[in-house]
Amino acid sequence: MKKDQLILIFAITIIALSGGVIFVMKSSPTNGQPTSSGPDKAQQGAMMVQRQIAQLESQLAVDPENFDLLVSLGNIYYDSNQPAGAVEYYERALKIKPDTPTVLVDCGAMYRSLGDADKAIEMFEKAIRIDSGLAQAYFNLGAVLRIEKQDQKGAAKAWKRYLELVPDADPEIKKLLEDEITNAG
Repeated sequence: MKKDQLILIFAITIIALSGGVIFVMKSSPTNGQPTSSGPDKAQQGAMMVQRQIAQLESQLAVDPENFDLLVSLGNIYYDSNQPAGAVEYYERALKIKPDTPTVLVDCGAMYRSLGDADKAIEMFEKAIRIDSGLAQAYFNLGAVLRIEKQDQKGAAKAWKRYLELVPDADPEIKKLLEDEITNAG
């Protein structure tokens, strides 16, 4: 399998496994003519996200140390593919509850999106130290080690643990990871 295909599969899988949402931007012309003068679906989605953010930020202004609000804001930025915003709120939440493994994994995924592989690895490894059964942390760790760090053996070790934790993983992903583990020697 080509490296580009592997990267695409990992990106899609990471988004799918973390419950992320992709907003697909496309115009909606019919025979070259716009269907309405109002906002299209992508614009409506973006406006909805902005309303959610504004609502949560107004609640956060009243209670700035509210862990759940901070995580919710991080999640909205995560789901709308705005990694810098996600990291900002996840980091604030982690100052309140630093040992929250799911937030560490999500924050690590966003650091990876920002191009900071080392910080992503740090987050995933901390999540694993706190919860050694958190499959998503192993999957993400393996992806960063394999793709960004070119550490095939480290990735194989992480993915082997992932497959132990998720024996009923999607067959295509399972086969891909098993091939990577085998090729790592």
